[in-house]
Amino acid sequence: MDLAKLSLPTEVYPQITETIIGAEEAIRETAPYGAAILVGAFIMSKVAKVVSNKWTQIDKLASAELSYKPTRHQTKLGKFVRGMVAGTALTAVGSGFVGALDAVGEEVQEGPNRPIATLIEEQRHGAYNLLGTGANSSILSSNKEAMFMNTQYIDRRKLDNLSKAAAEAGINVSPFYTSFANYENADGIDNSALVIVPGENTVSANCDEPLRVSVDKTGGSKIGDQGLLNGVPIVVTQVTGDSSSMNRVGIKMDESSFACYTGIDNMPYFGAVVNRYDGQPVNQDAMDGLIIESGLHNKAVLIDAASFKDVNKDFWSKNAAAIFLISKILTASAIGLGAAGLKKSYIQNQRREISMMLADGGTKFDIQVIESLRALKEGLVGGAAGVLAAPVIATVFNAAVNGLEAGITPQNAAEGVVFVSLVNLYAAKSAAKTAANFEPAEIMG
Repeated sequence: MDLAKLSLPTEVYPQITETIIGAEEAIRETAPYGAAILVGAFIMSKVAKVVSNKWTQIDKLASAELSYKPTRHQTKLGKFVRGMVAGTALTAVGSGFVGALDAVGEEVQEGPNRPIATLIEEQRHGAYNLLGTGANSSILSSNKEAMFMNTQYIDRRKLDNLSKAAAEAGINVSPFYTSFANYENADGIDNSALVIVPGENTVSANCDEPLRVSVDKTGGSKIGDQGLLNGVPIVVTQVTGDSSSMNRVGIKMDESSFACYTGIDNMPYFGAVVNRYDGQPVNQDAMDGLIIESGLHNKAVLIDAASFKDVNKDFWSKNAAAIFLISKILTASAIGLGAAGLKKSYIQNQRREISMMLADGGTKFDIQVIESLRALKEGLVGGAAGVLAAPVIATVFNAAVNGLEAGITPQNAAEGVVFVSLVNLYAAKSAAKTAANFEPAEIMG
């Protein structure tokens, strides 16, 4: 027997990863429809109540937990705590956390593309005032899998020659540098930073003075603050937005300041933003010819901006999608276990009502409907509260990781509602099994 044939093919792991990524995206996209279906089911139960006496009784029993009345031995506080936990608080916390986790997961996948998009727009509308949109921009890099987090360079002299030749053909080539650094702000707080440097020098920096930089809003700095960038003194002259990279504060400086910072003149570039002056897409064949003429054949490739962003997103999706999907499932499962315990406890307190219903002709299916309807109400009421809680929880995550800018979208919020509603419905099924064991004769004799 050839044992080698029993090993898993190398394609299995990528297939699993792609399946998880696809599942994450499908859940996020369909969550609003799922929430709408749950709301529709609740509305239909109210309609049925109007036309059916049995449904009137079912709705009354299903609503009992949300308006729980204490016995004379219980305090008002006990009533409040029990009713809130059973009815809304548990599902609200679960919904809020699931929604926030989904938002953070989305930010981890999308956030690294924020400084790329900002760089493209600034190169187009800043010093060059080019026509068209960023959709027609391209990135010149050393390879097709290039990312800002990778160490890669393109020969400076050859790229400068390419830039000059391209300009004659109506193509703008704007070189830039990138670097990772530690940014210590004015409060002495350390932050990981992504430094981006456009290759056009506009100011001659004095290396003996603090270097002038702009810092993204996530860095917790304001204009005039002084700090350190890898131990080099800097001063904040502008606070910007949309240049952080998921877990790194965005910092920009001009080329001469970057030379002071590194201590190296004429460093090789990371790459370049490429656009046509007339705003039209760059002709790949024409650009390939210019690349060859400049001596960069097999040393630089032109990638459209969308593909460059996709490389970043794919990398982070493959590394993060499974983690956040599992985190959401575990959070929802914990809520489900808690809900199951609460429901079984409550079922015991409703023993008399349920036994009377069984004696009056009610069925085990009726009990399942009662518990499912109660769970649906809790899921929707708690989910609505979770929609309000999710942005607060996301803000806590953002505060904990500088550079993170997770924001709650309708899809994130809907996913939280759907997750907790479904686990609540499953918990109701478990509670209904307990109720189904009650005997009508227990209280009728």
